Amino acid sequence: MGFGARAASLVCCVGALACGQVTIEEQVAPSAPAEGWVRTWSGSGQTELHALAVGSERVWVGGQFTGTTDFDPGPTALELVGADASEPSGYLSWFAVDGTWLGARTSFIPESIAADPEGGAYLIGMQGSTLGNGEVFLQRVGADGHELWTHSWDWAAVFFSGAVTVVPDGGVVASFKYHVPTDLDPGPAEWTVETQGGEDVAIVAFAPDGGFRWGSTFGGPGDDSGGASASMPDGGVIVSGSVADPSAPGSFGADHAWLARLDAHGAKLWSREWGGDHHASAGGVAVDQNGTIYLFQHLGIAEGGSASIDLDPGPGTHFVTVYNNELFLSRFDAECGFRWAEPNLGGSLWARADSVMIAGWCGAFVDLDPGLALDPCVGMFGMTVSAEGEYLGTKQRPADSSGNWAYSAIGPRDASTLFVAGQYFEPAKQPNPFGPPFAPVPGNGSFLALAPLD
Repeated sequence: MGFGARAASLVCCVGALACGQVTIEEQVAPSAPAEGWVRTWSGSGQTELHALAVGSERVWVGGQFTGTTDFDPGPTALELVGADASEPSGYLSWFAVDGTWLGARTSFIPESIAADPEGGAYLIGMQGSTLGNGEVFLQRVGADGHELWTHSWDWAAVFFSGAVTVVPDGGVVASFKYHVPTDLDPGPAEWTVETQGGEDVAIVAFAPDGGFRWGSTFGGPGDDSGGASASMPDGGVIVSGSVADPSAPGSFGADHAWLARLDAHGAKLWSREWGGDHHASAGGVAVDQNGTIYLFQHLGIAEGGSASIDLDPGPGTHFVTVYNNELFLSRFDAECGFRWAEPNLGGSLWARADSVMIAGWCGAFVDLDPGLALDPCVGMFGMTVSAEGEYLGTKQRPADSSGNWAYSAIGPRDASTLFVAGQYFEPAKQPNPFGPPFAPVPGNGSFLALAPLD
């Protein structure tokens, strides 16, 4: 978080407040934020939260833990023990949307979760921490958390990177990194793919019952990454990421932002790269009901300082001046036609019929409004941007700034309410940024919270 954030400044004469003319309004004390709730879990070791997914009836969280952890946030206990003390174990826990805890179990370490239309979820992650000595797992679970099916591949990449996206018929498209020849079909048939050099990204599609549909890859001569994916109305997907360009000038080469559209059968309809001789990546992506694409572009100057970079990957141009590292929210049509790009703080994207919502949080005093007006961020926020790129305002909730709460994942329940998850740290978890004070729980742990916005 924080790329592209601008330091807030005071504006003396704006709009109706012409210089020399002062309008005095009655000062009203801000009302206390509406109360939400928070659920915590902890144990004898370290508990971390990596992934969050919000469905219509369930909220799913996953991560890793060591030692013995009580995952029941209520008065009873459900203690799970890590399988191997030498490395973390994974867990999956699920709640009703009203905060009622429903269950938990051990798992591989989930890094991305997506709620499915039947109340269950898909999750992708890994187990093992040594190059060539681990596995990538893709799994579907039912609404009660039980395993429906699981597929796995040998994990042979330095850093894990994976994502899952549910398509309209309830199937799933998943991505992960690889750097040796890999058979993408976990069944009896074979779908082996090579690499273009370094680490590439594999994309696989499965039916709701776990049947293999298709596989695809992208990458170049360097180490590449998959950023995110989103479902298109026709059953296809949009996939984003970055492609390394080792031949670019500079000590570390460059990275190009990468965006592609695949149809429901895995065929590439189009693919674009952009970013020049600097560090560019395409990250979070969301698609509305008409196929309009919203994308976060992260841009970094290879040697520091500033540079002019073209954000339009098509035949047109849209140059912006980038200082060190910045983040932009962009809009494209279904054929990758560029529409606009505006600086943004970043977060989780949620596309709606006539706008896009960005849910996130900030840890410093920054201005959320990319225009001349001042809209300081105070913590957790839900920002709305119109389909034409106009900033429409932000609803917020103050966040704890003491360092006792670390926000790892965030997702909207609706336009005025967020689900927030992460870690908390002793000795003092107060004040509780989500509601009334509660009795401290010994040790460090993880949490899921409901955060109404004002």
